[in-house]
Amino acid sequence: LLKMDDVTAKIPVLITTGMLHFSADLQDYLLTRFINVAHTSISTTALVALINQTLSLANQADSLYFGGRTLPILVVEDSEDIRENLTTVLRLEGYRVITANNGQEALDRVSRADFCLILLDIDMPVMNGYEFLSAYNLQLRPHTPVIITSSHQDLWSYTVPLFVVGELPKPFTL
Repeated sequence: LLKMDDVTAKIPVLITTGMLHFSADLQDYLLTRFINVAHTSISTTALVALINQTLSLANQADSLYFGGRTLPILVVEDSEDIRENLTTVLRLEGYRVITANNGQEALDRVSRADFCLILLDIDMPVMNGYEFLSAYNLQLRPHTPVIITSSHQDLWSYTVPLFVVGELPKPFTL
């Protein structure tokens, strides 16, 4: 399932199992997807070596790192035009970008992956930006810095969590 989701498809996987043998075809398949197998009787030294080998192969295929940056930016925007424009500009600058159409999708994304920055619209369907911030603030994990992209004039009249580091007022020029 990890390999079928675009967000997690390129994450290296290490399987620990009691099975002693896999067919050559299955082993080849697993390696092409950066999946390595450690048998439960493996030593700690061998396990660390296998982890390093798996990460090295993924790194050589640019699956772990992109432009020297390890974490993507999450763009949360319901306007397809703005979302695509932000994504294009950020990718041209060398960043990896993951997108979400609303706060609920964003909440799902941040619960499964880490990001270096979240660009967050406020006015969205399903779950708006304020609802996202409230739900995200309740998570017990470290919070990614958030920059709010909004046309709201009274944005700072609301209490926002400390991980909100700034605002990019709309309309803005890319």
